[in-house]
Amino acid sequence: MQTIRVTSDLILEVWSECDRPLVKLRSLAQERDGETPAGTVIIWPEEIRHLVAALAEAAGVLAEYEARR
Repeated sequence: MQTIRVTSDLILEVWSECDRPLVKLRSLAQERDGETPAGTVIIWPEEIRHLVAALAEAAGVLAEYEARR
C-alpha cells in the first residue's frame, strides 16, 4: 500500500499488491469527528486541485504495477 497525501486532511491509499487494485480516499478529520456517515468524504473546493494531482499520481502507481505483472 502506498499513501499519497492530498492535503493536511485528505489521504489517498493506493492498494496495488492485491487481487483487485484500488484507491481509497480518506479524510482524517472526518474519521476523528465521527459525525460524517460511513463511506462519505467531503471535498472542499480548495482541495479539488490537490485531489486531481494526487489521483494522477495514484494512476501512475497502478500503471507501474500493471506493467510489472
